[in-house]
Amino acid sequence: MAVRQRLSPEDTRMNNVIENPIHLLYSSVAVIALAGYLPQIYRLYRAQDSNQNVSIVTWCIWAYCWVISLIYGIVVMQDMKFITLGIINLIGHAVIIALAVKNRRSHRRAKLAVIASGDEKNNHAAARQGPHCRPSDCLQSSPARMLSAR
Repeated sequence: MAVRQRLSPEDTRMNNVIENPIHLLYSSVAVIALAGYLPQIYRLYRAQDSNQNVSIVTWCIWAYCWVISLIYGIVVMQDMKFITLGIINLIGHAVIIALAVKNRRSHRRAKLAVIASGDEKNNHAAARQGPHCRPSDCLQSSPARMLSAR
């Protein structure tokens, strides 16, 4: 078993000089993390497309990591700064995941509505917008079909 040595007053002052700026910097991480999420959340909120470039799987993995870290912070570390940072990160992750899922669902519904409408021009546009087109829609853009239409 390790015996803890008592620090001299000089060593204690040196630790305070090193630890105080680190505590201050660590306290700022929560504010910086929140500021970092806001532009992504704003872009997802205002987005008109399906946000295929946002990896929901990656954000879910990061959220899982923060759940485990938060549990560790509560049970083992009992550090309010770390717990606050974990909560802010989880909220940011949850909002980004929810907005990305919402945008993909609404984009998919809009695409299906266009296809169901039977409008040839819009069907062709919907087929070009993503990998979820029906083969009959994708065939509309073939070069042979375009030449025969002239």
